[in-house]
Amino acid sequence: MKMKQNRQDGLENVLRAIRRVSRRPMTDGNTVLRGVHEIQEAFEAALTERDRAILAERHKAADAGSPLVYAADDREEALEDFAFTTAADSLELIVEQIRTINDHKREELYRNCLDIYYALKQCAGTAGEVDRGLRPRFPADVVP
Repeated sequence: MKMKQNRQDGLENVLRAIRRVSRRPMTDGNTVLRGVHEIQEAFEAALTERDRAILAERHKAADAGSPLVYAADDREEALEDFAFTTAADSLELIVEQIRTINDHKREELYRNCLDIYYALKQCAGTAGEVDRGLRPRFPADVVP
């Protein structure tokens, strides 16, 4: 129970970080980067060891395709573009990590549901046992 509470607290901290960052005026790239970093730290603190293992297992190398090209006329504009691009990439990474963990847990839940289904089906037994009334009773809205 304590682990679930810690996990819940961690997720609430992520939501608090997102709310806190979203209230700030995002006037320049550095402010955006600091906000994304704050969200990333809260997210990483909320990860369990199991979540980290899932991410490590499924993490794919970043696509090093085409290099970024900045068409900025001056250095400050180029740095600002870089900051916003970096922030966007960081947010995409956070979303991908959440999606990876969610997909893994959904697959695990599905497998557990199938295990339960087949265990109940096995408990239902053969036709003879069903005739003797030994079949488990299911609510009307549950299809075994």
